[in-house]
Amino acid sequence: MGKAIGVKIGETEFRKKGDLTDHMREMVARYPIGDFLNDEDMKFCLVLFESHSDFPEKLEPGVERIQVLEQEKGTVGFQIHKSNGESDNISWTDCVKNRK
Repeated sequence: MGKAIGVKIGETEFRKKGDLTDHMREMVARYPIGDFLNDEDMKFCLVLFESHSDFPEKLEPGVERIQVLEQEKGTVGFQIHKSNGESDNISWTDCVKNRK
């Protein structure tokens, strides 16, 4: 069995990536489809999103809001609303996978 890989998101530390995955699933589940993240959850996600495989392009020119939406695959995830009026889906699982 491999050694657990700890990760830190802002000031929050997780003993292993699986704990971060559980945290994100719990976060998504707290919001009804269509709701926007509160300020605390948004700040957390913006740090996590720095690990996205398409960062920084994915978040440019800036993120104003993050919305919980049902994705094409039937899963529930996030849509970012950018400061230029555009919006785009973003995979938090991609971010967790790439987090070092």
